Amino acid sequence: MDTIKTFYAVLYNSPHYSFGWVVFACMAILPAIVSGNLVQHHLTRLAKSKASFAKEGKPLLFNAVILALCICIIAHAFYLYVIM
Repeated sequence: MDTIKTFYAVLYNSPHYSFGWVVFACMAILPAIVSGNLVQHHLTRLAKSKASFAKEGKPLLFNAVILALCICIIAHAFYLYVIM
């Protein structure tokens, strides 16, 4: 069990692991922008045209989840490089 913990600690502290998070964070910028715009679009459509939530709810939820995932990836990379 100690071998697994040691391997995990070495992997977590290696520069290759940290560099991967930066690559993922850079790749997550574009989907975050697009998803943020689509979330705003669906919320505006719900507010102005009184569209049904059943019709706009699924795409709104899908884009909100993608946006949250991208923000989490970017925040984790920021944490690894700036705060640590």
